Amino acid sequence: MIRLRLLDGVSWEGTPLPGERVGALLAVLAAEHAGVSDARLVEEIWPDATPVHPAKALQVLVSRTRAATLARAIDRVEGGYRLGLTDEEVDVRAQAAALAGARTALVAGDATEAFRLASAAAEVAVDPAAGAEPVAALRRGAVARRTTAQEVACLLYTSDAAADNVSVSDSGGAVWLKTVDMCLPNHIDGR
Repeated sequence: MIRLRLLDGVSWEGTPLPGERVGALLAVLAAEHAGVSDARLVEEIWPDATPVHPAKALQVLVSRTRAATLARAIDRVEGGYRLGLTDEEVDVRAQAAALAGARTALVAGDATEAFRLASAAAEVAVDPAAGAEPVAALRRGAVARRTTAQEVACLLYTSDAAADNVSVSDSGGAVWLKTVDMCLPNHIDGR
């Protein structure tokens, strides 16, 4: 279940998180699974004017962000912080995991699973026009992943070989229909 959204607004469980710096902190942490140093976080969050007391400013921001989300949302690691949420709880990470899973399924010859995962990655909402750096950079990457996922899903949908292998269960019907709608204009234009 997605709890933290960074791609179509910055929100926690549907509640907007105020402040560009909160979004910047979460975006930098979401982009790096292993964690980010205090120094790099300060550079990313305050690119134009470093605070007088950067370590204290970062601690206050982390504390404020934890209070608006969960205490475990941001973990302290040696020399920095990391996002303490699972990939399934963060929209940008869930999208990346779905696309990676689609690639793995495709290599393994599982067209049905590749189609399902690519379709899921393609359906992630992204607002590329909103947000300052580093949120904007995260969103640009998500737009690129969404385009790749759409292409993979459409290729699987329009491929004669894959069409014989792609089955749609009742639970996957809505995703399949959205993918069909996404692919048809491209398919028709290509004739």
